[in-house]
Amino acid sequence: MIIIQIRNHRTGEVIFEHEAPYNTIKLTAEMAVSTGVSLREANLAHADMIGANLRGANLSYANLTGSFLRSANLIDASLVMADLREAQLHGADLRGARMAEANLNHTRMSSTDLRGATLLKANASHADMSNSDLRGTDFSFANLERANMSQAKLCGSNLHGAVLTNIDMYRTDLSGVTLEDADLSDAFLILADMSGVNLRGARLNSARMQDAILDGAIMPEASSD
Repeated sequence: MIIIQIRNHRTGEVIFEHEAPYNTIKLTAEMAVSTGVSLREANLAHADMIGANLRGANLSYANLTGSFLRSANLIDASLVMADLREAQLHGADLRGARMAEANLNHTRMSSTDLRGATLLKANASHADMSNSDLRGTDFSFANLERANMSQAKLCGSNLHGAVLTNIDMYRTDLSGVTLEDADLSDAFLILADMSGVNLRGARLNSARMQDAILDGAIMPEASSD
């Protein structure tokens, strides 16, 4: 039998313990979630949880740096202020996840499903969200500097006040997106669908927008001297 413990990353206190033959950290985390144990502040750094079913998990404030969560089920999970730096979430299902103020710096999230998720004030600089489904996601006031959202679906999302400097949005579907007061300086928006976007108050300094679709877009007012 193999005993695996999940500890609080701040205090070292044991949050959950699971014993089973051929036990793994993935199985232990799944057992904790399935029995209703909160994994708030859990230390799961570099944990191999590929394909784990963590639906509805409370992982707020958890240390998930460098963790392997490819194809994991994180529907409706709470990841508020979780540390996901350099984690691998390729193909994960994060629909409805609550990720306000989470640290997603350099996180690999290509081809993920984040529909309806909340990333208010999250730090997702340098994150890879290319080819992801981000429809209806709340990125308001998030830091997305140098993130990759190329060919992602963002229609209907909220990026009010977000930092999008040097972001890659090549061929991204931004139709109906709120970009009010966002900073899009040096953004790469070539061939993006920006029909119906709200750019009121946005900064577009040196943004590359060749062949972008701007039908019905609300553009920033020209500044007056």
